[in-house]
Amino acid sequence: MNILASPLPTAVDIGGARVPIVTGHRTGIQVARTIESGLPSAHSLGLVLGMYFPGIEFIDSGAALDAAMGFFRCGKPKKKRRSRVRSLDWDHDAPVIMADFRREYGIDLSDPAVTLHWWVFMAYFDALTADSGIKQAMYYRTAPRPKDAGKEALRHFDRMKRAYALPPKTEAEAIAREAAKWGDTDV
Repeated sequence: MNILASPLPTAVDIGGARVPIVTGHRTGIQVARTIESGLPSAHSLGLVLGMYFPGIEFIDSGAALDAAMGFFRCGKPKKKRRSRVRSLDWDHDAPVIMADFRREYGIDLSDPAVTLHWWVFMAYFDALTADSGIKQAMYYRTAPRPKDAGKEALRHFDRMKRAYALPPKTEAEAIAREAAKWGDTDV
């Protein structure tokens, strides 16, 4: 679907029926936070369905979740996860994202009157410049250490990697971060 040529979806197909879905960016962010929370899948399934389809009970919750996740991915196919390194945390990065949207688009995401369709929000998010705060943070969180850089460039890279690092979300992340401080990368 081309978002420039077609109306943005306000409903999804579930078992042959068109079911209205909550389309706002705040709901999409809440869904992302739920998916990334590490909650048991049965619990997060109920939360996601409740956010996207409030007050609706589904006989086939699997089909409903598939439709919801297709909407969440903005109609794009599911990607294989490339890295176990988190590049984004919607809670930790909220102020930076808010500032980037204000600076680059003049959109005040804190204004309750501002409601963007999730697909529009994600189009704007993906199109933020490489110099935006969140894109810089995501780069340093995921980029490998340069191999052919000088000492000063490596020091700068390491400082930025530490400055943009996300707080650990799981015990495994906390252990890996502590091990990395001591140079033990085999953990």
